[in-house]
Amino acid sequence: APYDLGGTNADDTAKPVDFGGLFDPQTVHVIITDVMGSPSSTFDTVFFVGSGSFIAALPSQIEIFADPEASSATGSVRILANTGSAAFGTIVTISITASWLSAMPMLVALDADGSAEIILEVDTMSLPDTPVQTEVVAQAAGFGTTSFVVEVSLQSSIEGIHLAWPADTSSSVSVVYIARDSAISPVVEYRQLGASLWISATGAVRDSDTESGVQYEVMLAGLDAAATYEYRIATGVGSSFSPILQFKTAPAPDMVQAFTAVNFADTGLIDRLDGLSAGTRYVRDELVSRRDSYDVVVLGGDYIYYNTDKRYGSLDNSIDAWFREWEELFAYVPVMPSYRNHERVLQENIPTWAKRFPTPEGLGAERRCYSFDVAGVHFVMIVVPLNPDNGVLSSEELNWLIDDLNEAAFSSYRFVVPIIHSPPFSDGTNHPQNTNLRAQIAPQFAKFSNIPIVLSAHDQAHERSFSLTGANPSWSSFNIESGGRKRCIDTSGNGIVWVKTSPGGKLSNINGDFSAFASGTPPSWTAMRSRSLHVFTELEFQTDDTITVSTYGLFGELPAQPAQPAVLIDRFMLGDGMSCVEFAFSPLTAELTLSTGQQQNVAVTVSLVGASSAANVSLQIVRGSSWLSSSVSEVPNLSGATTFSLTVNAAALAPGWYHGELQASAPGVFSEPFHVLLLIA
Repeated sequence: APYDLGGTNADDTAKPVDFGGLFDPQTVHVIITDVMGSPSSTFDTVFFVGSGSFIAALPSQIEIFADPEASSATGSVRILANTGSAAFGTIVTISITASWLSAMPMLVALDADGSAEIILEVDTMSLPDTPVQTEVVAQAAGFGTTSFVVEVSLQSSIEGIHLAWPADTSSSVSVVYIARDSAISPVVEYRQLGASLWISATGAVRDSDTESGVQYEVMLAGLDAAATYEYRIATGVGSSFSPILQFKTAPAPDMVQAFTAVNFADTGLIDRLDGLSAGTRYVRDELVSRRDSYDVVVLGGDYIYYNTDKRYGSLDNSIDAWFREWEELFAYVPVMPSYRNHERVLQENIPTWAKRFPTPEGLGAERRCYSFDVAGVHFVMIVVPLNPDNGVLSSEELNWLIDDLNEAAFSSYRFVVPIIHSPPFSDGTNHPQNTNLRAQIAPQFAKFSNIPIVLSAHDQAHERSFSLTGANPSWSSFNIESGGRKRCIDTSGNGIVWVKTSPGGKLSNINGDFSAFASGTPPSWTAMRSRSLHVFTELEFQTDDTITVSTYGLFGELPAQPAQPAVLIDRFMLGDGMSCVEFAFSPLTAELTLSTGQQQNVAVTVSLVGASSAANVSLQIVRGSSWLSSSVSEVPNLSGATTFSLTVNAAALAPGWYHGELQASAPGVFSEPFHVLLLIA
């Protein structure tokens, strides 16, 4: 309440404190702030309001965070009598009904100042995973009763665990986390999977300014390449440690060994109040379920959208909340970020993010551009232009990129994979393609024969190009390479596939939805596109110097529908000399919104690419057969193109998302799915 304790009358006296409406008795907790000429300071005080003798609890509600790895947790409350020293020796009895809570002592005599401290102990082992609370009653003869609420949540003394590769990826890894208590030592124990003895490593403070606690970094070095390790983190509770976690080191640079990277971007924080993080939880959970198959996470930017989501207060707290949400992935797989418009501007800044992310040295003290290597593959993490929609890299940033690519050219990398947030190729309307950036960087990439793919994000719809080469220096026109194939792509023509993987859970603030496409008919460069799914892209680098690229998508959250299985919306392979006969569909997918009871027909044209002879084609509904049907099941002697009809019958479909799939197959032809993505509104 705004009680005037500072004295704001003309004569510097205080206005009367109005206790009207308060019941008898009541304790009022007040924070008094000194604002009269000297730096502000605060302290707590207590007013007792009422008549007669009574006791009160301070505070009246206690929140205790219990470490799940510890056997107990403690908190405290003070019982006070309004009569002060006159209550000396009065016996207070504590009554608790919750089996997981005890008090020490249960009977206590008030001290000379009329107060006594009660230590509350929580039996952590008997707590459920969800927060619990109970009311505790204190009683004293002649003073009546008072009560206070104890709320307990399981929460580790360490949080935000994530792995990173600031040094050699095959022999080291950094473990980064926040300790809630600065007395906790930065110690990590580790051992190779199957070993019995733990090795201890000590780290140091990485950032002492986080509001959640102290951030530590512990470097584990001298590791074997391509090996699996277990590790655990000292929690500071006696000699206890965190649960045992795992990670894999990368293959050595000269090792010909397969590995998998996963790329996603545009996540937002889970449970945004505006509902725009409709797919974030599902994407996170799907990636966690697949984490054992990943060797590295390469992030595409735009993580928390702090300018439109301030539920956690400060930028620091919001970043820490994001790391907590993704800990079940990042604590197992090294995560390497790229910084985009939301990390660079829009009330955020790269230095604050860079404190959380150990990366190799790069451009500037904040390492806004950097690169790293995994098993002969060179990843180049490029900062977004200050104007992401039509701006370009600064001369400093462009020169860094050119130097990095030139140095990579002397190292005989199998592949170089650039990652930049702004899409040089896109038909989306929320953040249109940045043709200025394309004209700046595409000619640089085209100088090197081992850059077959570029990853981007930013505009909230998945799009992927054919393998392209520039037809002029600015790449305002281009050639489609590899015979127009979109599944088996021959990289010997030095073409580049441009992949836009977005969103990773968050819909756009611009339209509250996925990005709409500008063109009803996809631009000529388009090999695949979809605007109904939250997506992530896996890159499997094979031992035969090929790459299999798979993009999976998930429908967003709806109130009456559980999470749906991930949809393999796009897959292709890259490699020198690669070739196959494949199908082409037009349209590329069918994305429909209907109401229950409606029916719609979709005309679909199928043709062959790279065929020297006709093929007998089978068209089978492999998903959604209860509501999806095809006018034909076979196309004999297909040599050119033929059109058939798909019927979507929503007569028996309740509101929700539905995925239907038709599979085209023929002897000697790469099978091709046609996806129907249906929303019953």
